[in-house]
Amino acid sequence: MGCTNAKKLSYNEHEYEEEAELRKFEEEIGAFKKDLNHILPRICIEKDIIPISNVENNILKDFSSIFINFIQQGYFYKEVNGKKYYDARKINLLLFLLTNDTVINNSKISYHDKASFFFTFVKTREDQNLCEALEENEENFVKFIEDLVDIACVGIIDCYTKMRINASIGMMKKFTTIKAEIVESLIKTLFFSKNQQRAGGLTFEEINAKFGEDKFLFTSGYIREVAWQILIKGKANEMEAKEIEEAKAENIKSEKIKK
Repeated sequence: MGCTNAKKLSYNEHEYEEEAELRKFEEEIGAFKKDLNHILPRICIEKDIIPISNVENNILKDFSSIFINFIQQGYFYKEVNGKKYYDARKINLLLFLLTNDTVINNSKISYHDKASFFFTFVKTREDQNLCEALEENEENFVKFIEDLVDIACVGIIDCYTKMRINASIGMMKKFTTIKAEIVESLIKTLFFSKNQQRAGGLTFEEINAKFGEDKFLFTSGYIREVAWQILIKGKANEMEAKEIEEAKAENIKSEKIKK
């Protein structure tokens, strides 16, 4: 999953126990029990805030009480003029991360609903043409990826630890320190073609094809997979640097003995 070569059949399959436990928790609270297309009519992505009752009694009316409890842990709230609301953007992106992708057949056109959400969520300005490709440094696109990373690597983990007091998040605590690297890696992955040549703008057709290739694409676990790879690479580099320093020290010691 994520940027790894081997595709995983089970979402909660992971070599690190703490990540596997977090994914199991996500499934327990209701992740991937609903299709994004099923709830899209209830989502108003143009709004900044949503009244609490609207989210809990309308948008999430088919979700379990444990999912409601999950979003009540603090991260998804936004205060305006002393009154508490839900942050509309965070709720919308959470649902994008934790719902199933489905193929929509519209007349002679078929497309993935998550690809459509992805593209239209970024192309929000009235002067933007939905037929135009996404550019790598496009402000709304970068912000979209940044927010997904924050929800997957900070918000979900924060709510998880509040609901599971004894949850082990050891290495995952470091995700907050590498958010910029995660964003950069995700963007590079999207803008590299299969032959590793730098792509130009990213078209809807290309995004749509990517969702067809990986059913876990842009789930929270997919994003954290990238985070894990960055951490593991960093740890390997640290170990290599330590080995080099130890080898240098041993050489210096040997030279002194010779003298």
